Amino acid sequence: MNDILTHFVNEIIKTETVFCLEDKNGIAFSESVLFQDDNGQGVPVICFWSTRELAKESCVDAWASYTINEMCLTTFIEDWLVQIYNDSLIVGLNFNQEMLGLECDPLDLILEITKVLKLEKRDLEFEHFKNIADVEKQISALIG
Repeated sequence: MNDILTHFVNEIIKTETVFCLEDKNGIAFSESVLFQDDNGQGVPVICFWSTRELAKESCVDAWASYTINEMCLTTFIEDWLVQIYNDSLIVGLNFNQEMLGLECDPLDLILEITKVLKLEKRDLEFEHFKNIADVEKQISALIG
């Protein structure tokens, strides 16, 4: 597992909290340098941070006026990652001031989170899933 991914997943599981930057137009995003759409344009990358401090460090330049918001881990999985997948977008993790971080598929991120939760023998209360095993089963089915 990538160092950024490992740190991100371990931190959000420990605190059960994820951070984002938002302004009046919505959540902070960047353009992918790894994934392109059918027109050759970078796919939008929706950015999240594992700590408030890391999010704050990214409040520069275009994101200087953004505010830091937090969400619980279950909301991040159910409402954000699933929707980002449905919108064919990418997730950006712990981007820094230079807009560098890890770009990843939202479903792969969900599976990494579930893997660590299972290893730690932890479960979460979900609104749309029965438990962490149900999340893993449904996401794995989507990936095929």
